[in-house]
Order: sequence, then structure tokens, then C-alpha cells
Amino acid sequence: MDARFDLRGDRTAPASVAVVGIDAATLAGLGTFPFRRAFHARLVRRLTAMGVRSVAYDVQFTEASDRPADDDALVAAFADAPAAVLSTTEVDADGRTGVLGGTSGEVDVLREIGARAGNTVLDSDPDGAVRKLARQVDGLASFPVAVVEAATGRPVDRTVFDDDGEAYIDFPGPAGTIREVSFVDVLDGRVPAAALRGRIVVVGATAPSLGDTHTTSVSRRDDAMSGPELQAAAVVTLLGGAALRPAPGAVGVLLTLLLAGAGPLAALRLGPLRALLAAGAAGSAAAGGVYLAFRSGHVVPATAPALGLALGTLAGIAVAAVYTALERERTRTLFTRFVAESVVDDVLARSGDEGRLGGVQVDATVLFCDLRGSTALLELAPEAGIEILNRFLSAMADAVLAHGGTLVGFRGDGLMALFGPPLDLPDHAERALAAAEEMAGARLTATNAWLAARDDGLALAPLRLGVGLDSGAVMAGTVGSQARMEYTAIGDAANVAARVEALTKTEDRAVLLTGRTRERLGTTSSARLEALGERPIRGRSAPVQLFAPGPATPGQPAQR
Repeated sequence: MDARFDLRGDRTAPASVAVVGIDAATLAGLGTFPFRRAFHARLVRRLTAMGVRSVAYDVQFTEASDRPADDDALVAAFADAPAAVLSTTEVDADGRTGVLGGTSGEVDVLREIGARAGNTVLDSDPDGAVRKLARQVDGLASFPVAVVEAATGRPVDRTVFDDDGEAYIDFPGPAGTIREVSFVDVLDGRVPAAALRGRIVVVGATAPSLGDTHTTSVSRRDDAMSGPELQAAAVVTLLGGAALRPAPGAVGVLLTLLLAGAGPLAALRLGPLRALLAAGAAGSAAAGGVYLAFRSGHVVPATAPALGLALGTLAGIAVAAVYTALERERTRTLFTRFVAESVVDDVLARSGDEGRLGGVQVDATVLFCDLRGSTALLELAPEAGIEILNRFLSAMADAVLAHGGTLVGFRGDGLMALFGPPLDLPDHAERALAAAEEMAGARLTATNAWLAARDDGLALAPLRLGVGLDSGAVMAGTVGSQARMEYTAIGDAANVAARVEALTKTEDRAVLLTGRTRERLGTTSSARLEALGERPIRGRSAPVQLFAPGPATPGQPAQR
């Protein structure tokens, strides 16, 4: 609320109200307060003569003084004053007061003289600031309500107050905004009648030494507002119809829910930094809306929505952090099946904060490897065949990982590997060729040596394989459901590599690669390749140029 008043700025001093202050000059001229009631009686008569609209006296006269003549003079002065209202803070259980003697027998003094009393007790917020006025206090109309009703001759509309019987004070500005003249100056005739004519005049203690000062929504630099000016600001508010009204409760609830939900949503979808920026933007937009509503007379709650936005954003960021950590661990577990563990951290770093890899188009080399004769092996010795197959696939997978390849998956008795993604490997063709030669050479030889050393009574022929390579643009990334994801590559290079691997059965070669892979090799590697000419590929209209590393590989007879 205080910030809204600060942004709105000061308004023109109201012409309907003025303050006659018992200030330092008055105390210097008249002596210690409370001074003789004769001075008050003279002031009331002076104000009446000046043609004021109402005399609102924020000084309590509930007990007789030691000068009965002064008391009588004061009562007589108020009897002649227009729309006189006197203050009190003492009200009995029946809502009666002792102002000017209260009720004596069957005589109600205030009613007899045409005056009324108003309760000047001010309720403050928990921080000690006064921001609202009450309709009544302890069964008696509050001082501002009594003043306005006396001055206008009409009751104040109850609908301007909320369910608690309170209304926001629409302060025209900080202390000193409402015109104030000195009590002693009015008493001595130094204030022209025109300065107060037609105004509601609030008389009271404004000297700070008298202690009637309050913090308000418009207090600046710890400048407190005097009680009389605060009451005058409340009078101005009611005269204007109490323009500041609380917005309907549903507005605050809806705004709180929207902002509280916006934080987690932004955190989960945008990431921590962008979520904070989005929350700041949402908070700024909400604050702007709250202020514009204030300018139009509607007080929209701001604390609860701001707290909801802050807590929601922080909670969302925390949940997103946990979710990201889980996703990253899930990706780590996933990729340790595909690539060497030494590169998993690099994979995660390149994947960003989402903890998973989306599809990206990259230039890569695709490798397909297949074990020859596995069907006959499994028919001859099913249990031993599974063991042999696992041994073979493990050896081939180790060759892929050793050269920085990504093991996409096993395809029956073979495997598919990718060189390039998820890491950026400019020499992916070189790595793929080196892995293929190691698979067909040292890895296959070691596997066959293990097979020959087995003592299970089975006479098994040495294992044979075929490896096909092709290079080009592929879409690589994780695919599948939340329950099961796999990393794969899709594209023409993957299809061609699978077809080339099948051609190793007819070409008497363990390893075949295409011209596109050869183009990506260095001079040394490409120079030692043997051109085999063009071959038709199933599913492609144009033939493919085939190459093989070196002469025909021994032990790889043509398989038709």
C-alpha cells in the first residue's frame, strides 16, 4: 500500500478540510497543555464567526476542569458552533460518553446543544502504521464518520466499509499536505476568515511534543502525521465516497493461484535461469496491474500473490533440479550401454540441462556387423550357441567402444554402431574403419581361439563375420517411451550400411565400405583401399561404389 501511494504521488491539498493545530507556537503563547478551556471556547467562537462548515474538535473534554465558568463557556460556544463534533476515547458499554458532562439526569448535554461525539481511537496494522478508518469503535461512530455525517446531514453509506467495518484512508499526501494554521494565530485574529470559510476544521494537537503522531501509508523519512491531520485525511476520504475499495476476494485468490502456478510451470519448462527471469517478468506485470487497479480505486492484494510466485518458483526450480538430476542419471545409465564411460560426462555436458538428447542431424558413419552361420550354430548346440554368441558380440562391442563409437544396439546375431554422435568426431570414418578392421582381425581371431580351446566335445567351425560401413547425414537421438528409451540413428546412411553388410556374403570380404565413407577418410587410409566397382543396392535406384581394406581376407569364403 505504501508503495502504491508513493507511485501515485501527492494530490492537490483538499479545499474542503483544514487543521487548526495546537503547535509549538501555541504552547509558547498559551502555556503548558492542557491549557484553560476559556481559550478553546474563544477559538470555537472565532471559527464560528469565520463561517466554517463544521468544528471538529480532536481534544477530549470528558471531565470538569477546576474553572466551572470556563466549562460553561465551552459548552455555550459549542452550542452555537456549526456541526460540532467532539472527540473521545472513553465509551461505556451502552455507547455513551462523558463528553461535556455526558448525560446528567435526563439531560444529554451533547444532544441539547446539537453536537455529537466521535471515537478517535485509531487501529494500526501490525507494523504500527495507520492505513484504515473504522465505521465505529466500541459502539460509537468513529470521529471521521461523525464529522462527515454532521457536516453533510446524511449518514455515511455503510457499503464503503468492508466486512470488518473498515475502509482505506485515501491520503492526499504526506504530513503537511492538508492546510494547517496555528491555534494561537486564529485566536489572535491573524488568520483571515477566507482561509477557513466553508471548510470542515479539525482542531487538535499537532506539536510532536504532545505525542499525537502516527505512521501512515504516506509517511516519508520517518515523518509521522499528526492525529488531527490523520483524522482530516479520513474525513476527506469519506467526503469523496471512500474511492479506495478492496477488490472482490476472488480477484486476489485467482491472482495468487495464477502466480503460484506460473513459477513451477516456468521452472519445469524453461530451466532455472529463464524461470527466474520469467518469474520476474510475471511479478512485474502483476505489480503493474495491481498499481493500475489502485489508480482506478481498487485495492488488489499484492503480498499473497508475490509470496505465491516466489515460493512457487523456488519450489519449481527445486523440483526441476531433482527431475534433471534423475534424467541425467537415467541418461548416464542409458549411454554407458552405448559408449565408453569416459565419454558419458561429455555427452551429458553437450546435452544441456534437460538431461537427455533430442534428435539432431549430423554427419556420421554407420557400422553394421553380422555373425555368419549363427542359425546352424544354435541348431547344433543351443546352450553353447548362446554362450558363443554373447562372447562374439561382447568382443565386437568392445572394438566399437575402443574406437570411440556408439553402440546403438544388438540386432539378433549382429550389432549396429554409430561413429560421430553423440560426440562431435570429425574423424568418424577413420574410427569406424579402424573398428571394423579390428573386429574382423584381432577380435575375431581371439574369439576363435577361445572357441577352439573349449572342451565340450563340439566340433565347431571358426566364426565368420561381415561388416558394412556407409557415411552421410543421419538423424541421431533418443527414441522410445518414458519407460524405455534407446539411442539410434535414422537415415539413408543407416540403410545403405545394412545393405553393404549383406554384400559381404557375396564379395569374399569381411569388411566393405562405400565411396561416401572413402571420401571422408584421410589420404593414408583411402590409399590402401581396394576398389571393387559399383554394386546395386536393394531399395536404391543407383548403384553404390564399394571398397575393401586391402586384399581379400583369408578365411572369409564367399557365401551364397
